[in-house]
Amino acid sequence: TRKVLDPYADYLDVSTRVLGRNGTAEATTENKSQEWLEQNGYCIDNIYSKRSTIEQAGLGAFARRRMTEGDVITPAPLIATYGRHMFNLVGRHLPDDINTVNLALNYQFSHPDSSLYLFPTTSALLINHRSANQRWGGTKPNAELRWSTTDRKSAYFLQRTLEDLKKEHYTTLVIDIVATRTIEPDEEITIDYGDNWNDAWGRHVANFKSSCPAKGDGVPCFKSSKVVNEMNDDKFNVVNQAWSEDHFTACRRSEMPTGDDSVIFIVPKPKNKSYTKREVAHIDKDGNEYRWSFRGIDFDHEGFDLAATTSEWYPCLVLDSSEDDKTLDVVYFTYETSTLDDEEANVLRRERMLMAEDIKFLNKPYKSDMYWEGAFRHPIEIPDSIFPPLWKDLAT
Repeated sequence: TRKVLDPYADYLDVSTRVLGRNGTAEATTENKSQEWLEQNGYCIDNIYSKRSTIEQAGLGAFARRRMTEGDVITPAPLIATYGRHMFNLVGRHLPDDINTVNLALNYQFSHPDSSLYLFPTTSALLINHRSANQRWGGTKPNAELRWSTTDRKSAYFLQRTLEDLKKEHYTTLVIDIVATRTIEPDEEITIDYGDNWNDAWGRHVANFKSSCPAKGDGVPCFKSSKVVNEMNDDKFNVVNQAWSEDHFTACRRSEMPTGDDSVIFIVPKPKNKSYTKREVAHIDKDGNEYRWSFRGIDFDHEGFDLAATTSEWYPCLVLDSSEDDKTLDVVYFTYETSTLDDEEANVLRRERMLMAEDIKFLNKPYKSDMYWEGAFRHPIEIPDSIFPPLWKDLAT
């Protein structure tokens, strides 16, 4: 803000007010009275997240305080999308063996007779499923979906068609998560995702085949994003440090050395020529070595392609490590290039003393279990009893 306003220092009344309020956002925000907040505001801190009590559910939403039947646990302003095809992954370079439906579909509120999909923008998306149906355990949820009774836009569009709703380009609907009984502090909040979701989950479980077949010899399942994340607690394990088909090591960009002495040039190996096993291909007049390979890294190593798709974390390869010193000797893959006799060279940069907190393990693009062909995909169903008939554009 200071840099932006500096040329306009003469406008002291504006610049002083903005700088004194820590920026334009705070300076232009009107303070609301407690009465206004009570009439128009929403409490969004009734829940917090931690590991769900439901097996395989991941994180869940838990009550921060006691709530009684009819209390709004949390509101969920919704972003609208139209058509299931909007959740299909598209692109010329997508692998053939992945799930081409975006994981975001699992967090959408929808109805089987409508092309409308609604994404919650609050922590409401953490709320997991329970069903009173005996086929699924017979545990009744403690909350349900209800349209907001205080949001005027919601009240208006609940009476309008989807064509009217499509004309709005901002969040226009609010659905509330409402307690159906007394909920005690630290109790997990659940809703019923609907019979169609239940049936789809049942088929998924019945036909499930793990994306991580047993490999033996204590080799981790690197396709599992959970496993790869847990590997970050064991950074000096050489098994973890070695790249696999499904994971790689990444180093913090801000720690990448920039000096000329850190550079290693890699050039393409000669075609239709025999060459020795030595790594150095050429040394220029400045003493820079241009190599055909370095520690097994050649010009076509996938690390250089990964570098072009990253920002904060660059792909890197561990050459050596010292658990006692908590440091690692690494080379960064970069998307820098150099030219030698009109031939392009890729660039590595070596950092011999990288701290452990500046390296982590990640899944390669499209290689985590999130993209597994058998991964579950299904939206959360809005009950028919509250879904507006005017929105049922797919009804037969």
